Amino acid sequence: MRGAKRWKQGKKSESLARLSELVEQHPFITEWQQEWKSKQTAHEQLSNN
Repeated sequence: MRGAKRWKQGKKSESLARLSELVEQHPFITEWQQEWKSKQTAHEQLSNN
């Protein structure tokens, strides 16, 4: 049963990634997404330096 739970969680994160891809393809970007994006890019810049 544990394996099944882990598989479900993997599927959930997979669908979340797919959903975020779809959202990025759409022209509209919400404030929350912009905020999250800026945080992500800031983190990437920090880790790159």
